[in-house]
Amino acid sequence: MSDWKISEVLGLGSAAAFILTIVYLYGYSRGLGVNLFLYFSLNDYFRLATEWLPPLLGSGIVGTLISKFFTRVERGATEAEIAARSRNPGFTRTFRRFGNAAPPTALVVIAAFETVRSFFTSVPHERLYVVWGAAGVVLWFALVGWYVREPRLVARWSRPLYLCVTLFPALAIAALTSGFYAGKNGTRLYSPPADVQIWIKGQASPVASRVLFVLDDFFVLRGHDDPSVVAIPRAEVTKVSHSKDN
Repeated sequence: MSDWKISEVLGLGSAAAFILTIVYLYGYSRGLGVNLFLYFSLNDYFRLATEWLPPLLGSGIVGTLISKFFTRVERGATEAEIAARSRNPGFTRTFRRFGNAAPPTALVVIAAFETVRSFFTSVPHERLYVVWGAAGVVLWFALVGWYVREPRLVARWSRPLYLCVTLFPALAIAALTSGFYAGKNGTRLYSPPADVQIWIKGQASPVASRVLFVLDDFFVLRGHDDPSVVAIPRAEVTKVSHSKDN
């Protein structure tokens, strides 16, 4: 990426964050059963991106650092070089292949098992979103890894293109399943919704509810006992009182 200008990197990052936030909000809307796109302004999308994207990107950075650490420990050697340096190359080669394949295979098997089990017994949808989110990312990386094993197919790929093809779909899968999970629970992804009392023009008593989103033009609320979702225009709200426990 040395040939990229900082402005280009920032522009691409902003566009990617915006698209991923739309994917996340789509998943949230599907899980919640309400079309939230009706209430979000442009500013709301970027505000939401600053809330849910950093932990996801942080997890990706941690994973990359761990991978680089093991690469450094192995002094950048390829799988073939590591096997050739060992006392038993055949065993080492088989062992490392198994070690690399076992975790992603286990994730996919668990996801498939939970899906089949959901047809015969009650399985929380949230669990399916979590396992398929993880399995989907792993499957995508495995597919990319299989594709790039043929050097001629990627000989003309630039490094930025390779990173985009590898990372963006994986992030989109994580965004979609995270949105499904949060929407199905009717919560924020990384924190519980705040309990509030809202006073509305023309009403003597306040509305007790939980805030899902505070937007430029709306408060999006969900009742404690009633699962229905209500969007109240901010112009109609005269006062908001937060619970002392939040």
